[in-house]
Amino acid sequence: MNKIQLTWTKFKALITPKNFKINYIDTSNSYYIWVDEGITTYFCGIEKNDNADQTDFEDNYKPTANNPVITLKDLSDKIGEVQDTPTQYTLLRRLKDVEAGLSGITATMARYRPKFYTSKANIGINGSDTQLVSLDFDGQLDGISIAFDKEEVECILIVDGTEIFRVELKDLNNQSEYGMSLSNKNFNVSTENSGNQIIFHWSAPVDIISNLTIKAKNSSNMYAIMVAYREKVT
Repeated sequence: MNKIQLTWTKFKALITPKNFKINYIDTSNSYYIWVDEGITTYFCGIEKNDNADQTDFEDNYKPTANNPVITLKDLSDKIGEVQDTPTQYTLLRRLKDVEAGLSGITATMARYRPKFYTSKANIGINGSDTQLVSLDFDGQLDGISIAFDKEEVECILIVDGTEIFRVELKDLNNQSEYGMSLSNKNFNVSTENSGNQIIFHWSAPVDIISNLTIKAKNSSNMYAIMVAYREKVT
């Protein structure tokens, strides 16, 4: 599955003409919003600080978001209620057979709790690697977005104590995407806002065993960061 992060403005431009129904997670200080289209998930974040994006989402989109999920049991419980034609009966009968076939299958699945880290702390960055954030968790990483005050800055990702990525933003500027590879999980990294914002998005979640650390280097300031991830529920 492909995951693409967008601003709220670009997210609305995508979903409005297609009449998508969106989903969201409400945290104490932000909203994590997404929509699925085939194998692609588009997502964005909105901070809760009485800004225009928050007001727009809460007034115009939140009331109709988060559609309920219909299960096979919901459908099978209705067998016998809708039998106006042989075609309807045949369809419902087949769904019942599918449910019966699945009843004997067991599987152990890891459950994850969606998490969303955001910060607008103004962190000064000098000529050595400067830590921007360190998150301790066992789970999966979905996406990262970091805004700096200029493009002459290196961004470093460290997963479980190993540096896996280092790039200077100006090397990415004027390029729509820069393909990389991490533990057989393809991901893309790109820049926006005149090259001052770096965005990572993965085609599949990246496993994190214990820690994700993000650092930066060279004279600059970091003034906003967002990390979308999922923590394993034990």
